[in-house]
Amino acid sequence: MEQKHFSTKTIADCGIFTALAVMLILIGVYIPILGTLVMFLWSVPVMIVILRNGFPAGVAVSVITALLAMVFVGVLNGLFAALFLTGFGLVYGICFQKQYSPGKTLLFGILAASAVTVAAITFGGVLGSLNFSSLLSSFEAHMREAYSAYADAGLLDAVVPAGMTAQMYVDQIIAIMKQLLPAIFVIVAMMMAAGNYFFAVLILRRLRFDIRTLPKFRDWHLPWWIMWGLVVALLSLVAGNFTHNEVLITLAKNIAISYCPVLIIAGIAFTRYLMVRVRMGVIFQVVIWLAAFMFLSVAIMFFILIGAVDTILDYRNTIEKHKSKKDGGMEK
Repeated sequence: MEQKHFSTKTIADCGIFTALAVMLILIGVYIPILGTLVMFLWSVPVMIVILRNGFPAGVAVSVITALLAMVFVGVLNGLFAALFLTGFGLVYGICFQKQYSPGKTLLFGILAASAVTVAAITFGGVLGSLNFSSLLSSFEAHMREAYSAYADAGLLDAVVPAGMTAQMYVDQIIAIMKQLLPAIFVIVAMMMAAGNYFFAVLILRRLRFDIRTLPKFRDWHLPWWIMWGLVVALLSLVAGNFTHNEVLITLAKNIAISYCPVLIIAGIAFTRYLMVRVRMGVIFQVVIWLAAFMFLSVAIMFFILIGAVDTILDYRNTIEKHKSKKDGGMEK
């Protein structure tokens, strides 16, 4: 009798949260102003179902939502929305259910976002409405339109190097941006994964689910093994320059660019940790952050360097161990 009651509750939950997920997809497609916000919310119903009723129920909600989305908003739009909803909903749902650490959960989310992006482009190519070549053409067209507006406003006059025309400069910039388009996709995927994670944690904790919280920002630290990607980039760059292989050189550039946002955040977090650790005054902290903002290009390179070094050496652990010894505490 108890099993029957549980099954009825599960079916009811699946129906309610499927309707909610479909409603969010409809809002995202037909109300563009809210579309960006909804992209960070529409996977939450799947997570709730997984936390309440288990992974199979979450899969059922994802499949039914995908079918209904393709009926209401068209095959292509419905398929794209279902891919993102299912990817984040299932991955984060199972991570929250198993109480994975925030860092590991975010890593799985980034992998899911990357896989979903590749799947969306692949399905779009199969359906004949989207492929990588068309993305490149569309990207180049938008870039040329933007630079044309800049040129008309006279904004390019101060940045075009001597001996180059504005057209040559624009062609060079667009060629570089097209090479780095995969890195742009990866960075967007990371932003989507992070956005979905933060909104999900906020909502699920408000609903009284037992979700592990992120540590304080100053305590954010990357695992050392994540730097193997930069080793691959360095080896690709060396091999590419040695063999004059443009594919390897482009691969190295894309990997390096993909790491930049993560290392910048890690560097800022460690800088904040040092400020708190030495009990720096608020005025001095404000001055430092203002200086970083004013000299942004230098600050970015500094934060990338600090983030990379701290990821490898884990200065926080060294500092805390030294403090423990100084205070007479016992090391673990």
